[in-house]
Amino acid sequence: MKRTRMVTVVAAACMALAAPAASAVAAAAPAQASVLAATRPGASDAAGLSSCVYGAGDTKTCGYIENGGSGNYVTFMNADGCPMGSGEWIHEEITGPGIANINSTTVYRSHGNCQAVGTNIFWYVDVGYYYFTTWRLNTNGTYTQVGQVALYVN
Repeated sequence: MKRTRMVTVVAAACMALAAPAASAVAAAAPAQASVLAATRPGASDAAGLSSCVYGAGDTKTCGYIENGGSGNYVTFMNADGCPMGSGEWIHEEITGPGIANINSTTVYRSHGNCQAVGTNIFWYVDVGYYYFTTWRLNTNGTYTQVGQVALYVN
């Protein structure tokens, strides 16, 4: 018997003038730019849930959650940030209920070259929003949030 679960994907491009911090990201749900509903994926979509959004500075941010096959059991999470035009120093972050912040280093990327951060999880995750955020390093040393995708697991 094939088990199906409902997952809601919310994509949003958000701007904030703060350094990357879990409290700033997790404090408020993102504006709902688009809402998609997806059932637990089958073989045709690699058993994962994903969404991408174009944010500030033409930066593409993507989030991906790989389901381990049973309920809220997750095997992998990944965030990608891709400046589509001229170069930017970017940083990726994954936050959510019951997980520690997962962060990449800050690296220079341009013209669709992506910076990724991912982690193997292999546990049942808490219900709620998981945020996949791209931050840009400004010349004065502060960070600006340039894109965010939220995947809701229930």
